[in-house]
Amino acid sequence: PDSFDVLPALRGTAMDAAARPAVVLHSGGGQFAIRSGRWKLIFDAQLRPAELYDLESDLREQKNELSRQPEIVARLQEEFRRIHEAKW
Repeated sequence: PDSFDVLPALRGTAMDAAARPAVVLHSGGGQFAIRSGRWKLIFDAQLRPAELYDLESDLREQKNELSRQPEIVARLQEEFRRIHEAKW
């Protein structure tokens, strides 16, 4: 879906889960990234994983976790592939 009912949040009621489990970002320069929960995976120009950040503990994106979190990289890469290849 392209939109979600956020009225419960506006009324101060906690929502059961994130409205969007994953969000794909596309910069004006052509770079892609995917954000899911606390993690953000940034791709290079060939759509290979280049950087991974834990935004819960590293909001400034200073510590690249790519080599230390291969399971997270694989999960986000697969989710990105699924979204990127979806037929609308």
